[in-house]
Amino acid sequence: MKLIYFDEDETLDVVEENRLKLIQPKRGYRFTEDSILLASFVEEKEGDEIVDIGSGSGIIAVQIALRRKAKRVVCIEIQEKLVRCAERNIVINSVEDIVEVIRGDARKVENYLPPESFDIAVSNPPYIRRGAGRISSVMERAIGRYEDFLSLPDLLHSARYLLRNNGLLYIVYPMRRFKELFALSSHFRLIPVFIKHIYRKPSEEHNIILFKAKKKF
Repeated sequence: MKLIYFDEDETLDVVEENRLKLIQPKRGYRFTEDSILLASFVEEKEGDEIVDIGSGSGIIAVQIALRRKAKRVVCIEIQEKLVRCAERNIVINSVEDIVEVIRGDARKVENYLPPESFDIAVSNPPYIRRGAGRISSVMERAIGRYEDFLSLPDLLHSARYLLRNNGLLYIVYPMRRFKELFALSSHFRLIPVFIKHIYRKPSEEHNIILFKAKKKF
């Protein structure tokens, strides 16, 4: 039996019908349904190598690893607290043989990883535009939500650098910014191949898309 500590300012949550256990901060960045949907949307093959850009507490990486198809899943996360959560989540879900965590800036992936080293890149990125409203005083939450810390062009640049030719990018993103995502991904030669709309409320504000693109030279 694995004994893993968690701090007073953290919670231990169980999701996916007790299949996945997750340590995460009580305040700050916490996972949402978007991450669950995105992980389910990813279609990896046996032996694929996968990178999770801006991985938070590691929920997407762990979900994918539990399917036991991927050879390797690498998380890139800048926040030390979330890195510590991810490292423990890997252990309590028994996927240490597949998942590893790199503490680093997702805008500077060339400092940590070689180019064209992954078959799949996945990300649930920040989506609130620079300068749009007051940034949260809780820094972990601000980094996870505001593009000041990882813009869409930054993300697409990193994904293109990391993906092999014909590699796949999977993103969850607000539906209201679909045209921007489509145009920018095409600019980075990440060609859209499949889009799934998730309608939650009559207001477009809460609707999302699951977006799949393929890298082309």
